[in-house]
Amino acid sequence: MTYSVRADSEAIFGGRNIAKWADLNNDKDPVEITDRVNWAIQEAYDQINSRLAGCAYTVPFVSTYDPVVVTLSARLAGVLLYDNRKLVDSPEYDEVQNHRRMVEDVYAGIHGARIKLLAHTVNAVDYPQAIISEET
Repeated sequence: MTYSVRADSEAIFGGRNIAKWADLNNDKDPVEITDRVNWAIQEAYDQINSRLAGCAYTVPFVSTYDPVVVTLSARLAGVLLYDNRKLVDSPEYDEVQNHRRMVEDVYAGIHGARIKLLAHTVNAVDYPQAIISEET
């Protein structure tokens, strides 16, 4: 199960970039490239579930995914692929720096309740609840 598909990442970063970043051996093997892209998408799914555990929403998300989560997953998958390939080995030059920042901003926005996801189970309740204590 994943939140995004390859086409979502390609829409953000471009199909050629995704293929180039996924080609770790630089041999243009379509099977290896597809496997690597699938790994990145699955890794994004796992990281999103891990980073959003304990937030106001129940993760993993089910059913129709909020577009914010789909974009987060697609963007994170692209960043993961870029980080593994890193065609330019210079800390000053990070082609996906803005995307990396957007990923972190979305995590912070969801945790800080500045970003509201639609049609997902909310863990927190905003009304008083009775607490039953056991007498000792």
